[in-house]
Parts: sequence; C-alpha cells; structure tokens
Amino acid sequence: MFKGNAILKIFCVIPYTLIVNAFELISEPSEMAPADWMIEMMVSRLTVSGNTLLLFALNNLGYLVLFNILFGNHISDWVKSVPAFRFSRIKRRDVWFFGRCAGLIGIAGCYSLIYVGTLLWMCQFQTVRGVDREALRVSVVFWLVCTALLIMTTVGINLLSVSCGTARGFLVVYVISVCLVVLALNSGNSSILQTINPLCVFYLFEADSKTQLIRIVYDYIVAAGICAAGGVYLQHKDLW
Repeated sequence: MFKGNAILKIFCVIPYTLIVNAFELISEPSEMAPADWMIEMMVSRLTVSGNTLLLFALNNLGYLVLFNILFGNHISDWVKSVPAFRFSRIKRRDVWFFGRCAGLIGIAGCYSLIYVGTLLWMCQFQTVRGVDREALRVSVVFWLVCTALLIMTTVGINLLSVSCGTARGFLVVYVISVCLVVLALNSGNSSILQTINPLCVFYLFEADSKTQLIRIVYDYIVAAGICAAGGVYLQHKDLW
C-alpha cells in the first residue's frame, strides 16, 4: 500500500499536465488522428540529415523531471536517516532494496498511468474523431515505456544519492540523458543505436509489432539491471 504523501505526489502530475498543455485545452479540436495527436504530445519529431526521429527530447520530459523531484530521494532518504547500526543489521540489504524498488515501480506505474490517462482525456476533446482503438494502443505503449524510463532514472538517482548526494545524483542522471539525446540525433540510419536508446522511440511506432515488443522488453531489462546493480552495491558497500 502507498502512503498518503506518496498518493498526493502521484496526483501532482494531473495539474502539471493540464497547465503545461493549457493552450491545447483552449484551442479548436484538431483534425489530426487521435493516435498521432498522442504521439505529438509526448515526443518530439525531428528530421536530421533526412532521417525522421521520434524521441523523448528534453522539452517532453517535464513529467519525468517532476517525478524525479518527488521521488528522487524515496529510497536514499530512508537509508541516510536510519542509524548505522540498524541498517547494518539488515543481513540481506539487496533483498531489502529490491522491496523498495518494487514499491517505487508501483508508484511509477500509477504515476505514468495517470499522466497518459490525462492526455488521453484531453485527446477525447481536442481531436475531432475522439479516442479510438489506435489511440488506446499508443497510450498503452507510452504507459509501458514511460514507466520503464521513470524506473531507470529514479532508481539511478536514489542510488547515486546514497553515495554522493542528491544533487550529484540528479546531475549524473541528467548528463547521461542529454548524452542519449545527442546520441539519438547522431545515430543516422543505425537501427541498433535507435532501438537500444531509451530516449529514442522511433521503433515503437514506425516498426513492426515484433520490434516494438523487443524494444519494450529491452527497456524493462535495463530497468531491472539497474535495480539489480543497486542491490549488489548496497549489499557490499560500507555506507558509514
């Protein structure tokens, strides 16, 4: 079960989404297909050297930044606040960490579901055709990918915060994010680089279903890898 303050934090994404997209709420309904409208709201479509890229550029990641601010110390603050002797008595700190990660994964899933759901609600009124089956499919894909991205970044920030402080944790994660955007812009026609880049989502919507599934599974493998590495780190690291 989530604590009350976690629930309140999760719902902060609703006013954020409505405020950031306030212009869409007061504009005339778009003739765009509902699925295309959802894609345009969540990613940037860039043309580089004649190649079209769909990626989570920095201007599309406000919801992620908000989540990182709200939960970037979800695990690390507890580790720092408890007495050293109490934490050191936990024999399987890796198992303890995985439990905390499970809670954070649940929070991330609810948060991204509300975020995508808010956009889907807007889509119902801001497109002439309203929500259709393809828009729902796109929304499910975005929900899965957004959740994985939230897990990767937030667990990473929490881990780095334990060892080097919250500010440095944020800095390192966002420097990596900027590097991934730059890498996407310079990936050219490389399908491999675009598929393995968590911020490049071209192959989620411009490829066959098999490639889409591979990409989604890949994102969760990366997220699981970060959680596993964190468990190993805490199990063997002397924090005091």
